Amino acid sequence: PEAGGLAVMPTNSPDYSPKMLMPTRDWTNPDVLVGLAIFGGWLVLTWWGWRGRHVAILALLCWPVAWAIPSNVFVLIGTIFGERLLMPISLFGPMAVVMLIRWERLHRTVAVLGCGVAGVVIGMQAYASFVYVPHWENNFTLQAYTVERHPASGRFQGFWARAILEYAMTQESHAKQRLLADAERTANAALNQWPQNQGPYAILGVVEYERGNRERADEYLEYARQHAMGPGFTEFIMAYLGMMEDVEEIRAEIEVLVQRRDAGALDREDRRRLARLYGTVKEWEDAEEAFEAAIDEPESDVDFLYAYLDVLIMRDKHADALEVYRRLIELEPNQWSHYVDAGIVGVMAGGRIEDEAERGRVMSEALGWLHRAMELSPGSPEPWSAMADYFVLNGDWERARVASDEALLRSSPSDIRHRQFQMQRELIEKNL
Repeated sequence: PEAGGLAVMPTNSPDYSPKMLMPTRDWTNPDVLVGLAIFGGWLVLTWWGWRGRHVAILALLCWPVAWAIPSNVFVLIGTIFGERLLMPISLFGPMAVVMLIRWERLHRTVAVLGCGVAGVVIGMQAYASFVYVPHWENNFTLQAYTVERHPASGRFQGFWARAILEYAMTQESHAKQRLLADAERTANAALNQWPQNQGPYAILGVVEYERGNRERADEYLEYARQHAMGPGFTEFIMAYLGMMEDVEEIRAEIEVLVQRRDAGALDREDRRRLARLYGTVKEWEDAEEAFEAAIDEPESDVDFLYAYLDVLIMRDKHADALEVYRRLIELEPNQWSHYVDAGIVGVMAGGRIEDEAERGRVMSEALGWLHRAMELSPGSPEPWSAMADYFVLNGDWERARVASDEALLRSSPSDIRHRQFQMQRELIEKNL
């Protein structure tokens, strides 16, 4: 419905974050039915226009082609399309209306009225398209206006928190502390709406760092670093605070090591250093190749194995990742975090396997790992959250709810992942 409405009148940009685009498995959901009705109406009109060789077929065919990307029908692009981008797409709607009018078959008043309505719609679209222009004076002004228009957007709240933080860093004493408090409040609001967004965690880490709470700052920043998809704001902040090597220095060191590798002059430690550096700058393909050349058989360095796992998971090599987890469990059989991490990846891998027998084997092994994690650390919420995902993949929503409740019971509000457990619970509730 949101995509259909914006195709007619882009009065507000869509926020492509979970609160708006979280999928449902229920085909009787009203939103799904409205979306199907819009699609069905387009099919009928297109069939009629094609059969009658009507001139409106041009606009009817152009409309879905132009709309395909921002509608997220084929792939979730995960960004925000402003009114300026939606306007040229939406113009195909009024164009189709005008083309559908057959002057010789309609009373002149009706035809003029139809064209007038289409003209008003185009005019309103033009107004919506340029309404942001005065607010592009600077990024701070733009972000403030955007949040005002989208108060429930986790993505926009995150952008606004970043703008406040950057401005705070230019201020002195009292003003800086006040702005840091504003950035903290806005970052928390962003996470309440979208807990998976890693940017606000980095912002909270900086706020704690500036307040002298180094341990809490390290916790936030390490979590943000681990969940960052690529070089960006998190890495910039950590480099700014001296908590991470400068990216340019890392790339320079990589270049030197690659030259030595090509000359056959790398020893074991250099190969392992190169693999870790590629992982640090998120160059996953090169990192995978470097790790494969550097890893020992059998590998006994747990930290090196976990660094390798980050690369394998980002490369969607879940089967290989499970082999690494089996090695970790062999090395440290009483470490509960190995079992829960292995269980999480096992559930992810199992959900993508089409062969029923293989899928059952992987999921059964993952379930066993999660039960073992619960035995070793009964007070930890992570195994229960992963168990909820397991039940969701198997369509058992009631047991998924019970498992997500257990995760929340074991997670305090101060826990970094508490918001994610809450969102998981809300999504499961929607499907019950």
